Amino acid sequence: MIPSTHERGYYNRKVECKARELGGLKALYSSSYYDEETFWSIYDKRRYDELKRRYDPADAFPDLYAKCVRRK
Repeated sequence: MIPSTHERGYYNRKVECKARELGGLKALYSSSYYDEETFWSIYDKRRYDELKRRYDPADAFPDLYAKCVRRK
């Protein structure tokens, strides 16, 4: 394998940026590198929090950002 001269996630970040530029978004099944503010601007934090309170009132599971970006 040839060592990369780019930092980890370099190409994923480029895809995320291009997808937003084109009015779309990158699916969350792959690694994501959004900063938290950008992530929640895409995935509607207010609505997510409403659903999380309803279906996980004890906060037993990490939120979507923690799972998809922080990988927790």
